[in-house]
Amino acid sequence: MSWSDDTDKLLEDGTVVTVKSCTFTFASTSVYPTTSTVNVETATVLIFPKAGAFKKEIKGRVIESTHLLFFPGTSSVSVGHRAFEPSETDYHEVLDVRDYEGHKQVYTQKVENR
Repeated sequence: MSWSDDTDKLLEDGTVVTVKSCTFTFASTSVYPTTSTVNVETATVLIFPKAGAFKKEIKGRVIESTHLLFFPGTSSVSVGHRAFEPSETDYHEVLDVRDYEGHKQVYTQKVENR
């Protein structure tokens, strides 16, 4: 049995999320993300709450991850994507993706009621 087979077995009982790429509206005064997004993929993942062990600095502010998601190794998720839970009101903003044999560990910040 390979790492990929083990990951697939673990993900069988996971949560199905829709991964979307944010689109931007360019106006004469500013650039801002819109609510319309492009679907990237649908994947079954494991979602774990995280105690802020991963931090990322962006232009003078520190963003801490709130969750760790395990994706299949074949996933095309990348930084900046949004993983929507079935409710479609909550999503996980992808901060970092680490590729391992058989799976991807995705560090996210959960955004609720959007």
